Amino acid sequence: MSLDPAKLFSEIKSLPTSQGIDVVRGMLSVFLPFGLDDSIDQVCIDKLGVPRPKHPISIGNTQYVNLTCAG
Repeated sequence: MSLDPAKLFSEIKSLPTSQGIDVVRGMLSVFLPFGLDDSIDQVCIDKLGVPRPKHPISIGNTQYVNLTCAG
């Protein structure tokens, strides 16, 4: 999966304001590092309205990952 920021922001801008804000909040909930600092987590939740993800999320590039299992 690849992400084209220009296309994404163009799509968000075409939405009604409240929907666009909800989309951005949802994206932030994925990309913000919840769990590293409780006070920052509270600011994100209380002041920005960004929900903490319900399940752990991992984002990265698997092209360079080499997993081996001993067994």
